[in-house]
Amino acid sequence: MAVYQVQACKLDEMLECSICCDSFKNPVALPCLHVFCNEPCLQDWIKKGHRTCPNCRAAFTPGSEKPFHFLKNFIDGVKPTTGLPCDDCKILSTLQDCVHCSKKICPTCSDNHLKLLKEEVSRLCDVMNTETGPILETLGEKIASLMSKLSTTKQELSKKLQDAHDLLVSQIHDLRERSIQILDKVEQNSLSDIDAQITEIDTLLARIDSICEKSENIEKEQDIGELVKLDTEMTKLQKDIESVQLKVANSKLDNLALNSDKITLENLKINQAYKNIVAQIEETEMLRTVTSR
Repeated sequence: MAVYQVQACKLDEMLECSICCDSFKNPVALPCLHVFCNEPCLQDWIKKGHRTCPNCRAAFTPGSEKPFHFLKNFIDGVKPTTGLPCDDCKILSTLQDCVHCSKKICPTCSDNHLKLLKEEVSRLCDVMNTETGPILETLGEKIASLMSKLSTTKQELSKKLQDAHDLLVSQIHDLRERSIQILDKVEQNSLSDIDAQITEIDTLLARIDSICEKSENIEKEQDIGELVKLDTEMTKLQKDIESVQLKVANSKLDNLALNSDKITLENLKINQAYKNIVAQIEETEMLRTVTSR
């Protein structure tokens, strides 16, 4: 027994009355062979005085219409079809979601749909290899170059940080030794304000020890931000030392020849090192940003 498949939309059009635009109810055929619902469509048409076919305007006489038994039996025998129209063949069926796209496909169309998708993927891969392959290769070379430069910059930065730390530790040590020498000279003189001066110098020594300890921690952690803060503390310490020296000079200690032992940080080159390190950091951050893209 042959099985025929008809698209749902076409079947609906074939079984639709052109007067009520709904499925035929007790269909009858006019002599011109156009079919309409007998009740109420055609009978209402006749009651309104019309004697021509609603479709072709062919004349007919009331009572000439004949019941269309075959069509009525066909409509009665058609069972409502469950399911939804397939996105490919449009036939009502139980559909399944395609895992590769948004379409809903019936089992009949599944294999052909997958074949078409594979062909499209293959075409896109060919386009990518032909057009974007050289671009990706060039970008890969640029990224490799940037990574190499980043590695070199990191090594240079670590060395400059180590050199800056070593210079800072050396000058802090020299500063501490000179402060101790001043303290020894002050202790040899019986000045009325010697206790206050010793207290100030002890405070300076404590601050110097603190800076030395912070410098060691910065060396371990390689914290550029803390190194910059330490430079600010060194500047403040220099001003306080000069203030103490001025007080000592005004307290009749000229005979101690303190000017020859003046503590100064003028030759400290750490500030320029900071600038170089900060510049290297900015360049490293720029390379990291470009690489991450």
